Amino acid sequence: MSRRNVVNTLSDRIAETVRENEKILLGRYGRASPAYDEVLALVNSAEKYVEIFMEEGESSRRYSNSCIRPYVFLIMRPFSYAVLADLLTSNVVACFMELRLMVESFVKFYYADLKYPKQASFREKIRLLQEEIRDKEKSMSDLIEECGWDKIVKGVNFLWRQLSRGWLHTKGIVDRIVEEVTSNPSLPAWLGEYRTYTDADLHVLGDLRKTVAVFRSVQATVIEHWIHIFP
Repeated sequence: MSRRNVVNTLSDRIAETVRENEKILLGRYGRASPAYDEVLALVNSAEKYVEIFMEEGESSRRYSNSCIRPYVFLIMRPFSYAVLADLLTSNVVACFMELRLMVESFVKFYYADLKYPKQASFREKIRLLQEEIRDKEKSMSDLIEECGWDKIVKGVNFLWRQLSRGWLHTKGIVDRIVEEVTSNPSLPAWLGEYRTYTDADLHVLGDLRKTVAVFRSVQATVIEHWIHIFP
């Protein structure tokens, strides 16, 4: 089979999976999926903050001297759309990994603004942060604690632990696969390749909904707090 035929076949398969999964997630064959609503809300949140920051005066200067603004444009928006795309193609493992990267980046970018407010460049702030992490051997838990988010919002440490243990570390993924295979009579779509969702996927989609809901709450609360303390 030629390269063109392989690409065309794969494209057709992906497109068909997206169409069918969208119907399933929207509830056209029965009950709608709250996971789809949460992920769409995540995308809408990203667009909201992009719009807010685009409307600011002196946008280029304000973009370069902060870290949260670049986070919104470079991480929050593209990865929110990536989560949506992977949800539609039943690539749920990637959804959780993308969320983990978003959490990690969000903590680090906020911490860099908090710790290095006098630095004029967000790149310099991130460089200094990386040096601090290396020299002082700081963990993500250390950074989360020093951000002080526990005073304004709950759930950050929960997010980090769940996403790391359950979807990054090999043991967590293997345990999840064993659990899904042994507890379901049919193989869930997320364990296959571009398959449509079935009832066997309800559990993992429920976990995704909860994770996105917690992250959306954390992200919104912290960004609103950041807007008020960092002019």
